[in-house]
Parts: sequence; structure tokens; C-alpha cells
Amino acid sequence: MHFETKFGNLLSNSVMKLNQSMSILFWLYKQKADDSGVAPIYCRITLGETRTQFSTSKKVHPDFWNSTANKVSIKCPNAAAINEDLDGIKGDLRKIFNQLTATHEAVTGEMVKNAFTGKGQEKKTVKELFDIYIAFYKQKVDQKKASYRTLQKFKTIQSKLGDFFIKEFRLSDKPLCELKASFAENFMHFLSVNEKLLKTQ
Repeated sequence: MHFETKFGNLLSNSVMKLNQSMSILFWLYKQKADDSGVAPIYCRITLGETRTQFSTSKKVHPDFWNSTANKVSIKCPNAAAINEDLDGIKGDLRKIFNQLTATHEAVTGEMVKNAFTGKGQEKKTVKELFDIYIAFYKQKVDQKKASYRTLQKFKTIQSKLGDFFIKEFRLSDKPLCELKASFAENFMHFLSVNEKLLKTQ
């Protein structure tokens, strides 16, 4: 496999491994209602065959819960605020999911939940991903299962990440979960045209 193809696959996998389906459902845990009848809103994450749930810390009376739309009915005085918080939770969960799929072969609902509640892994950046991959590739080189020359190319390209981020985002690094699908193509273009490091097709 040519180095350009191998490197392109690495970038694409880190950004595009987002096709694994995750379902997020909010529901009212009526069995845990307090004496006034107000019940906690729970979030259920379904990812493949794995399922987990946690409390959102939001509560509402069952009369104000829309089980069809999985949100608080507009009849509730605090509907807008609670629903906005639920949308925020859903958005954060999807960002975490995108980050985890970029750095793990398999992702479970428990992993997403733990990362959201603070029990999981910290958000990895692009440079951290390169550090992990290069360390892994070096082990293969040491075992004579990979090319030392290819390892050096990866290290050279890693050194150009900072220049690319400053040029494109005016930042030295970015979290993986904030990358767009176009990142891989744009960085490959930068390396080919600006740095003359990769062969153009």
C-alpha cells in the first residue's frame, strides 16, 4: 500500500468512523416520582446492542410530559428551558460519540455515558491521535512488521499539523469531536500543495 493511501485512510478513519448508529431517547421515570408526582427525566443511549441510561437532573410532572415527542409539553411553564437543556444534552452526547468513534474500534453506550458524566476519557485532540498512532506504529517497526521509512514520514507529517491548524483555524490543535468530514481532504491538500510532502494524483 502506498504511503499516501495509508495516510489518507488514517485521516479518513479518524473523522469518518461516525456511521455507527446511536439512538438517544428521553423518557419519564414515573416510578421515581416524588410525593408531589414530579418525576425525573432520564436519557437512554442505545448503541448497537448496548443500552445504558442516566438521569438528566431534570424533573417534570407526568401531565406535562409528551411521550410521543419525548420532551416537555408546551403546557408546562418551564417547557422551553427544560427542552433546551435536553437538546443540549443530546448535542453533547453526539459530540462525545463522534470523538470516541474516531479513537476506538468499538464504542458502547456506557462509554458515551461515562464520558458525558465525567467518568470517561478526556477529549482527545488531533495531535494526541497522531501521538497514539505513531507510538503504535513504532511498536510495529520495532517488531519488524512495518517500515521505519514510513514511520519517519508520519513523524514529518505530524510536525506539519501545527502549521495547518494555525493556517486554517488560528489554533495549535483541535479536539477530534470538532472536526468536520472535510478535514482529511483539506489536510491532504495542504501537505500535497503547500508542503510538497505527498504525491498528487
